[in-house]
Amino acid sequence: MPFNKSFFSLATPLLLVASSLCVLSATGQGNLLGETRMIHNHTTSFLQKGEMDFRVNHAFGDIAGKSGGFDTFYGMDQSSDIYIGFDYGFGKKWMGGLGRSKGGTLRTGNLGGFVKYDLGEWKKVKAAVLSEVSLSMMESVNSKESINYFDDVKSRMIFLQQILLSTTIGSRFSVSLSPFYSHRNRVLENESNSMFGGALGVEIRLSEWWILQGETVITESGETNGGDRVPVYSLGVQMNTGGHKFAMFVSSGRNLGSIYAPYNTSDIAEGQYRFGFTISRRFVL
Repeated sequence: MPFNKSFFSLATPLLLVASSLCVLSATGQGNLLGETRMIHNHTTSFLQKGEMDFRVNHAFGDIAGKSGGFDTFYGMDQSSDIYIGFDYGFGKKWMGGLGRSKGGTLRTGNLGGFVKYDLGEWKKVKAAVLSEVSLSMMESVNSKESINYFDDVKSRMIFLQQILLSTTIGSRFSVSLSPFYSHRNRVLENESNSMFGGALGVEIRLSEWWILQGETVITESGETNGGDRVPVYSLGVQMNTGGHKFAMFVSSGRNLGSIYAPYNTSDIAEGQYRFGFTISRRFVL
């Protein structure tokens, strides 16, 4: 499907205007443990200047259904996605990162990067803006009818522009809302290149070191990869060990990251949900 220039030219100013309004309506805390990610989505927390975060994410195979159960030890014998990356704090308000993911849908071998900017705080609402890009490194197929046919580098790329908002209630409860605009350069004939969506996250502090997280990532309805596009639902816990940050979760998303939400067709009723974990370690350079 051709690139929708008129749609993009309309959406970009709207995002910029919304970002500017966030500056006027932006205090509060980001993630309750100061983590820059929830499960799939980014948070309004930032790394300090000169701080590097080494991250490893792993999502196993289906827990139940045709591909799960005891035969695969409830998905432990498989991996739907693996991500390894580095994030870096460039300044008080800037951070960015690069990473490589296996990929859990038809789109595999992904090289991605992002930049995130702190928009400020106002009345216990913290705001940031995120720009993210992913480039598939997989080998192109020969059929032009396939979503994995790439005739140039541009057709391998997908983009995400997102506004991140969060607020805390007391010291034990946090809510985040993150609308986004997604664009995929290569889609099938019956799909849309561009769409809007959003992520909603909730955090509850269980103790000084543990928090409970719930998250959903929603996109426009439609077809993708020969199935119906559905939201990504996730539930997990996050822990600060004093050195590392460690998280465990169960999610219906095959890919790790909100940028891949437009590809999700997982049916929870069919057992298509997966266990995963994240380990991160920060260093000062």
